[in-house]
Amino acid sequence: MASANVQPSSVAGIKTSFLATLSRGQGPKVGFLAEYDALPGIGHACGHNLIGVASSAAAIALAKGFSNFSGTISVVGCPAEEGGGGKILLAKKGVFHKLDCAMMAHPDCKTEVIKKMLALIEIDIEFFGRASHAAAEPEKGISALNAAVFSYQEILKMSRILSRDSRVHGIFTHGGSKPNIIPPYAALKYYVRALDMDYARGTIQKIKDISLKEAKKIGAKVKFTLNPLSYEPFHPNYALANIFKRQLKLLNVKNEQSGETERIGSSDVGNVGGLVPTIHPSIKICDNAFCHTIDFAKAALKPRGFQGMIQAASALALTGYELFSNPGHLKKMKAEFLQRKRR
Repeated sequence: MASANVQPSSVAGIKTSFLATLSRGQGPKVGFLAEYDALPGIGHACGHNLIGVASSAAAIALAKGFSNFSGTISVVGCPAEEGGGGKILLAKKGVFHKLDCAMMAHPDCKTEVIKKMLALIEIDIEFFGRASHAAAEPEKGISALNAAVFSYQEILKMSRILSRDSRVHGIFTHGGSKPNIIPPYAALKYYVRALDMDYARGTIQKIKDISLKEAKKIGAKVKFTLNPLSYEPFHPNYALANIFKRQLKLLNVKNEQSGETERIGSSDVGNVGGLVPTIHPSIKICDNAFCHTIDFAKAALKPRGFQGMIQAASALALTGYELFSNPGHLKKMKAEFLQRKRR
């Protein structure tokens, strides 16, 4: 006998999350991840409008087209991927521990099944100096802006000698109020990425050391604030990815696979992949536009974008169908997952 359950909101204390499940006895517990947040000012420039529908449609199609399955189909509503770490919060509440695997498909300008993702740590650096009149009494001031500028320059030099897969990018979030006031306050924000979380943490420490050193030179003080929601690096489960790849072939969708670490970013799906076997393939919806641009937001609303959404939903549903038809796939997926965890 089947049992259905929908938690429409506030799963794990997140107001815009949800969890929908359909269970029929014992068997694989397959999860589809639905993202749906947009980007400030440019809308769905990462195609999350397509992701949420594709994952939900895959679950519905699987449930209706395979009425004799044994196991559980879940759709996990995952808000705040764009910097808010929604999946991290869901993971901390044990939402993904109940799954045997998790999957989703992301719109892109290429269809690629296997991609790794970078860890992401966010840090805010605040510099505190002393205000004074920049013309009449400059000697009495301590420029927090100078401390920030000197730190930025040294961090830039440091970033050039990091590993090839590392990324360090920062901005000034505050630099003063008026030119004739020596700035008593300045601030930087940095994103630090790497394929290895320990390496990313080590880079954060280097940034702290540089900032402290440069601030001390001119008598300024520094405060560091780390975002507690760090994105883990993502490692796709190859056994599960190969099942998805077969479905693309069945659907006549060309896999344009390039290197696993080419054109990669970061996502909180890495925090899911560290708990259960997970895949995050990309589906082509345009030729040249890249994520997080206005052109990609436009592509996500065009017929070709909807076509990619249907292809993603179909491939995800068929992947679920294989898992329910042959639960032995789970053993391979879990063996690979455990082996990677041991490494």
